[in-house]
Amino acid sequence: MALDGVPSAVLIADADGLIRYGNDASRALLARIEPDLRTQLPNFDAAHLVGQSFDVFHTEPVAQRRLVENLRTTDRRQWKAGQVTVALSTSPIADGNGQRVGTVFEWADRTEEVKLEEAVTQVVQGAARGDFGNRIDTAGATGFYKTLGDGINTVVGTTETNLNTFSEALTRISDGDLSQSVEGQFEGIFERLQGDMNQMIAQLVTTIAQVNAASQSLTAAANQVSSTSQSLSQAASEQAASIEETSASLQEMASSVKQNADNAHMTDGMATQAAREAGDGGEAVARTVEAMKAIATRISIIDDIAYQTNLLALNAAIEAARAGDHGKGFAVVAAEVRKLAERSQVAAQEIGQLAGSSVTMAEKAGTLLSQMVPSINKTSELVQEIAAASGEQAESVTQINTAMEHVNGSTQQNASAAEELSATAEELSAQATQLQELMAFFRLQSDAMAQAGVSPTPVKPRRHSPAPVATPAFTAASAARPRKAAAAPARPAAAPRGGSSVTWADVVDEAAFTRF
Repeated sequence: MALDGVPSAVLIADADGLIRYGNDASRALLARIEPDLRTQLPNFDAAHLVGQSFDVFHTEPVAQRRLVENLRTTDRRQWKAGQVTVALSTSPIADGNGQRVGTVFEWADRTEEVKLEEAVTQVVQGAARGDFGNRIDTAGATGFYKTLGDGINTVVGTTETNLNTFSEALTRISDGDLSQSVEGQFEGIFERLQGDMNQMIAQLVTTIAQVNAASQSLTAAANQVSSTSQSLSQAASEQAASIEETSASLQEMASSVKQNADNAHMTDGMATQAAREAGDGGEAVARTVEAMKAIATRISIIDDIAYQTNLLALNAAIEAARAGDHGKGFAVVAAEVRKLAERSQVAAQEIGQLAGSSVTMAEKAGTLLSQMVPSINKTSELVQEIAAASGEQAESVTQINTAMEHVNGSTQQNASAAEELSATAEELSAQATQLQELMAFFRLQSDAMAQAGVSPTPVKPRRHSPAPVATPAFTAASAARPRKAAAAPARPAAAPRGGSSVTWADVVDEAAFTRF
């Protein structure tokens, strides 16, 4: 009578395995699942179980009977028959002396629970894979399983909604749209994720804006460097051309200076020789003057002789005239001698005059030569100095020419370096322009705010607080605490006969899981 009112489906068999009792719940349960049981047990009849052996529930009765007879504790099994899942708990019954007197069977239809468990497993596994589209159908569930299913649906739905929001934000970011932040009310880890993502967007906006500004400045600087390097290259090229012309002129000057130095050396030799010859000429003129003076002296003697000869001839003519005819011939001779003496005297006088004038001219020439010799020596010294200066100048011009060649090489290198710098600056400008084009892919918050007429406000970095650690209500510590059993309400009996039947169930784990 007590078991008739409990919701659990209970069958009792005696020691021989014959079913002696089945309560109302067992008859209702077995009648409901009879079609499914017959898929495996074709002869099963739920209406006539009392009086039959419990072998009717098994396809291998011998093995099952041996298992049941050897039971010392409760054996729990679960199997699927048709569309239903049945759980069976088999417990031995002993009398006060410990003698086996029968067996009690408790049936339970776990079809809906198994379906819910499978649905929960499918949803949880899908969520673990990132698929939040599955939901648990809790239309036919009650109690703990309905609470569990609704809670999981809420968790999955909230997670899917929040992740979709963040996924859309990330999609906008990947498309270059940084004009929007993540809006909405979030809690826990999603609030932290919202703050992190908004901070990331703000940081990206700031960084990209700085990159844009830097790239623009870099472009301007690169253009300026390119222009300056081009001007430098052109100036260096012109300078190199001028240096080449200067070097050529210096080479010509060096050749001229060298030729002048050679000519100065030759002139120095000629001046030295002229000075020496002038000295020799002065000495020769001095000797000539002395010789001409001696000649003049000799000519004066000849003049005296001619004068005396003339006197003698005159005396001879006088004596011839005294001699008469005998002296005529001698008179003629005397006349001729007189004529010769006169002519000799005239010639001697003329020669004397010429010798005097020659002596005067020779003395003047000697004087001039004596005056010329110091000038010629001075000229020789000056020519020597000019030759030495020309040599030094030639060496200096050679050194200058060598230095100009080095300067020319350096200028050529500078021109080449300026051209390379110009090419590098142009490449840098092109890269900066490319960087600007890449940065133009992003649409920043400042752009959107400028379009709306609002100045951008910098986003302050948010301090992250440690995420709260979820503490489950049921832990190993709680498992050690005494469990409180919750009484399940018994099916009301129409007319209790002498008492009430109460069924107890331990729901601590379920309650703890529900709270968790």
